[in-house]
Amino acid sequence: MSYLHCLIKVDIIINLIDILSVGGGSAASIIAARLSANPKINVLVLEAGGIKPGVLNIPATGPFLQLSDFDWQFKTVPQENACKALKDQVRNSF
Repeated sequence: MSYLHCLIKVDIIINLIDILSVGGGSAASIIAARLSANPKINVLVLEAGGIKPGVLNIPATGPFLQLSDFDWQFKTVPQENACKALKDQVRNSF
């Protein structure tokens, strides 16, 4: 698919929707559902990622998945009043 082809498809989609929600978290999904209850409003919800494996639903696996393909791999600067249990008070630091 060429870059121009992508632009054309996006242009077609943009003309069909009224509201674009970037992120499908719990709050955004509820708002999108309520807005789409009105048949005159077309809502598109964009969410990153694809189908996730079941292991991601197990809270205890969280620490082992940091800096993996299932993590956004964001690192923070040391926090004075947060991340007290983490090494150097930095998220995603091993």
